[in-house]
Amino acid sequence: MRSYADGQSMLSIDPNLAIGLVQTFLSVLQVKISLRPAPAHTEQTILVFNGIKEKLSSSNFEDAGAVIEEHVKAELPQEVASSVLADFNTLAMMAQPLHVEAFDYWNLLLNLTRSARDFCHRSNIFRLRGIGWTVGHRLLKMPKTSAALFDAATQQSWMGLRFPDSGRPGPTVGTELYLIEDVGFTPQLPYPYRAQPDAFLPVIGNTKATYWEHGHGGYGGQPPPDSEPLDIFTLPGSDLHWVWFISGKDAEVCQIRWQRMLTAPEVQKIVESLKQDISGYVAEIIGEQQLGESSLWPSFTELIAQLSTRG
Repeated sequence: MRSYADGQSMLSIDPNLAIGLVQTFLSVLQVKISLRPAPAHTEQTILVFNGIKEKLSSSNFEDAGAVIEEHVKAELPQEVASSVLADFNTLAMMAQPLHVEAFDYWNLLLNLTRSARDFCHRSNIFRLRGIGWTVGHRLLKMPKTSAALFDAATQQSWMGLRFPDSGRPGPTVGTELYLIEDVGFTPQLPYPYRAQPDAFLPVIGNTKATYWEHGHGGYGGQPPPDSEPLDIFTLPGSDLHWVWFISGKDAEVCQIRWQRMLTAPEVQKIVESLKQDISGYVAEIIGEQQLGESSLWPSFTELIAQLSTRG
């Protein structure tokens, strides 16, 4: 890996994937152009990556990442180059196997979710697929990530903890996880956290489940689902292979918490699920943009032409 302007590292790019990644990145940039107003230097960035694509197509390079980084830094302003390389790096992570450092799983998940959040913000994925009206404060549903991170065993343990005496857990309705666009998001920090920005993931969850209260089984039909929010923290201390699920519901009485120990295969599954969620949105948006260019817009212009001749 090589470091670039903002201190992050540029991934080594598989030469067999480089041209495809560049083309996908160009499609993401075209989506930006179609959504006015486009960010400054977007058209210039497209010209740079078209040049990179031609260079990669004309010769074989062992380290395509070095070629991309060299051209971006040389042809774009430093601040723009930094964010462009960050977004391309995130896209490359989605397409390539990610190395997992033994037991340092928390920092891997933290860095990956933050990179995904920044990429989705700059690539208009929050804008086009997010939930919410306020720019910069939308939520992006992550169904595959949710199923991998808050898995079936964790759900069962959570519901057993949530209703140990007052009720018997029934079938889980569902657990949803959302990526948060707001870079200033801070959940209610539990003890011993006070001002630790690296202690939580930029995601929020919501779990819904039915349960049967003792003495009320069968009376009035099935009880309504119980819903509560979830935040995800690292476990206090130096063990970075644990995650801590905490609910803010009934926080004035107590905080419901459940911790999960992660293994390397489980982390790989979580990472792959997050990559699938983000890459799915990218493919969907690019496909929609291309559909508009290939069929919707020509049909519209044809209709305008017909109306003009009739007038």
